[in-house]
Amino acid sequence: MQVRTRVTSKGQVTLPVALRRRLAIEAGDDLVFDETPAGLAVRVVHRRRLEDFLGAVAIKGEVAGRDAERAAAAAKLTRPAGPPHVWVDANVILRLLTCRPEAQARASAALMARADAGELRLRVCPLVVAEVVWVLTSAYEVPPAQVAEVLTGFLTSGGLVVEEGVLLVEALARMAEQHVDFIDAYLAAKARLSAAPVATFDDDFDKLEVERLTLDA
Repeated sequence: MQVRTRVTSKGQVTLPVALRRRLAIEAGDDLVFDETPAGLAVRVVHRRRLEDFLGAVAIKGEVAGRDAERAAAAAKLTRPAGPPHVWVDANVILRLLTCRPEAQARASAALMARADAGELRLRVCPLVVAEVVWVLTSAYEVPPAQVAEVLTGFLTSGGLVVEEGVLLVEALARMAEQHVDFIDAYLAAKARLSAAPVATFDDDFDKLEVERLTLDA
């Protein structure tokens, strides 16, 4: 199938409806242009919906007990305009990613589908991400590199409002690449951003390109 389209003065092109339907191209998908010896090749990278992360992490066995509960925040959040915002607890994300238990996993996926549809915006704070990382790596023994890959894709999907999202993605990458704890990688990212040293006895911070405050011990 050959398709011809014209580039506008603004560098834009319009994809014919027939091509979009044939390739299932939707709003938010990316077109990637690859230079090859045979010419220019174009491929479609479909945007992952939040509900697509159902069962994204394979785990072994069950974990005894329940996810830790956190106290409710005292300060009231000013609701922004647009779809209602909802804070997401770590157990909802864990149910989605591990697909266990199945009934709660399906309920979590249904919530994500509502966010994908624009009915609501799901808010994720750094503490929730830290808890998800800890449970997956410690309780479920999922390799940190896999956790970093899955969570990076999840946090950068549409429908989420992620506090300090850039720092969290950076911390996930360094956790996997430098083989350090997520919390250490996150603290180092905060220190680099603020150009301030870190007071610590942990030698892992030497891997994280951050200034350490000398402590006499």
